[in-house]
Amino acid sequence: MATTPLGFAGLAELLGDQARVRVRNATTPDDLTSVVAVALARHAGDGSVRSDVEFGLDLAAGEEAFFEPRPPSAEVPALLELLLRVRIDAGSPASADGEAALIDLYLKAEPAGPGEAARGFDCGIRRHDGEIEADEQLLPGFAELAAFARAMR
Repeated sequence: MATTPLGFAGLAELLGDQARVRVRNATTPDDLTSVVAVALARHAGDGSVRSDVEFGLDLAAGEEAFFEPRPPSAEVPALLELLLRVRIDAGSPASADGEAALIDLYLKAEPAGPGEAARGFDCGIRRHDGEIEADEQLLPGFAELAAFARAMR
């Protein structure tokens, strides 16, 4: 059977991180907040969708996880959708009533703008510092915490 090598350029494209998704917990240890599951969908320009799910997470403050497309792809997604499942433990100062909660957060991110090279996507939760960016949202019922999803440039 004949083979066609991808060559240097073809393999280098796979190392470009265009479709890599970083999920991180940028809260503080005092927030008692963890990311416990992730579902994501990478939408291609042709309408196809690649999805991933990870239930076995327990990303505490300062921790992160990376999700690579399977199989590897050099294509930049036209849209990333993400559902983060966040656990907030009882006694968290982020909780107005001090009760524990399990929250599902829907986020989406467009790729970098025209002419800008995307280096994957950065998503997660962080302590709200008074400023909310256009690609962020407050966690419902937890005004001190924000969720974000953005293309990395």
